[in-house]
Amino acid sequence: MNFLFNLIMVLSIFYGSEAGQVVEREQPVEAQFRTLHKFLNVDSSGPMGPLVIKDDFVYGIMSFGETQLGSVYSFNINNESFETFYNFTGKDLGVPRTGLFKGVDGYVYCISSNGSNRFEWYFLKLDTAAHTVNSSVTKAGLSGPPYWLTPIRESFWTGSSPTQAAPFITTGTIFLYNQLEDTVKVVWKDFPQEFSKNTFSQMIVGPKGKIFGNLPGGPFFADGFIYTLDDKGNHSVFFNFTKQGFPGINPNNIILGSDNALYGTAISSDFDLVYKIIPSNKKFILIPLNQTEVGSNPCCLIQANNGLLYGMTSSGGENGIGSIFAVDPKNNTVEAIYYFNSDYSRHPTALLQIDNETLLGTSSGRPGFNEGSIFEIDLG
Repeated sequence: MNFLFNLIMVLSIFYGSEAGQVVEREQPVEAQFRTLHKFLNVDSSGPMGPLVIKDDFVYGIMSFGETQLGSVYSFNINNESFETFYNFTGKDLGVPRTGLFKGVDGYVYCISSNGSNRFEWYFLKLDTAAHTVNSSVTKAGLSGPPYWLTPIRESFWTGSSPTQAAPFITTGTIFLYNQLEDTVKVVWKDFPQEFSKNTFSQMIVGPKGKIFGNLPGGPFFADGFIYTLDDKGNHSVFFNFTKQGFPGINPNNIILGSDNALYGTAISSDFDLVYKIIPSNKKFILIPLNQTEVGSNPCCLIQANNGLLYGMTSSGGENGIGSIFAVDPKNNTVEAIYYFNSDYSRHPTALLQIDNETLLGTSSGRPGFNEGSIFEIDLG
């Protein structure tokens, strides 16, 4: 690693934090990988995350469908059959802008934008039994269609919405959505530029019901940070990576671990990493990703039932196109468990656990080739 990596290692010690390590092996402890479905043409390509599992089906969003404006698909995990659930036309329900999210009520939701007015958007509810998509009334008042939703409690959501303020500069909005009243309340608008110019924020409900979100830094790796939010709209910066002594870190993923710590993936101008923050004392643990051993451009971090964290990279690694990696949160180590080796597995987009020993993921393939796949990883 170079100067910035060594600097962060020193700062980790100075600030009472820890640095994890890569487990280096001649060959990784390889999981069993299997392609379940290939997206072969423009009728079904460009899978987006997140995915949702409900009963025996995994549901997802395609950015292209039969109408070339996107679709909802279902994948039966028992007989491994793929089916188009709904095709967007750009008219009645617009075009999809997010993956899928499961509400506290158990239903599946997503966001689409008005095909003729990008400032108007729809909150969509999938009736998986009837194979229909229902919409609430068109929303307005945000700077653009939301790119993320998080259920806080039944019929109450928070989300983030970006907008282009000027060339190469994006500001945005954090909002609360009351599903029963069908109202949107903006609680944080036009983030200060010293914090972030990229408002693709992900959110989770953390310990004691507090909402945590991440905002990546700007295009030149400005301050990325973690913020907190409550259901009244009160918000504050919880952890500023630069001000805590970790410059250049740009978080792009956040989850809550079973130990009530915050975990996520991040990139920097120098190397990529998995981070761990303990909310009670803001202790920060950095687990670097070796580009040769694990890869770079990490995404899609989840925690499985075995307690390990799993994520994916889209470049680097043994074959140059990324890997699936595992993180042990007890000893803060990371290792690749599978190296992608096919064009169809390039550019992973989503990951979830479907049973105690199996993960399911999606990839979009080579840009412009309308490829991609649904795949499984047997952890047994």
